[in-house]
Amino acid sequence: MRKSSCLIICLFCVGLSYLRADSAQLLLGIGFFDVDRVHRQLQLQAEYRPAPHIDHLRTLVGLFVTQKSSLFAYGGVAYDILLGQHWILTPSFAPGLYYRGNGKRLGYPLEFRSAIELNYLLFRRGDRIGLQLYHISNASLGDRNPGEQTLLLIYSLPLP
Repeated sequence: MRKSSCLIICLFCVGLSYLRADSAQLLLGIGFFDVDRVHRQLQLQAEYRPAPHIDHLRTLVGLFVTQKSSLFAYGGVAYDILLGQHWILTPSFAPGLYYRGNGKRLGYPLEFRSAIELNYLLFRRGDRIGLQLYHISNASLGDRNPGEQTLLLIYSLPLP
């Protein structure tokens, strides 16, 4: 490989490491709980993600509430995959406790959330805007396991 090609690759990698936003994040989301069903509900979500522990792997804790007073408190892990200079793909997994309120019966208080999100990095300081899609299921631990899908518009703020 030529020296100029190596230099360009090195500069690109340095730029990506600067843009990866290694700070903690506060993620805020609004969207629809049970998005693919007739009984969809408005959902609000807040999530805290500390700075990555290993490479791009970070822990997370969060809470959502629906318009029918359902609550889900969870904790898990997320991994940022950089796609060029501005796009970040983040799969995550989090077990949590679900409280039905007046909302959907999911069959068991322990539920598992598998998520994928695609974010666009807005500023060099690490603000992100994107979409998050996830599935919640109890892995057939309960008498019922209807599951549900959520789609959210999310905004992540870097924290000092």
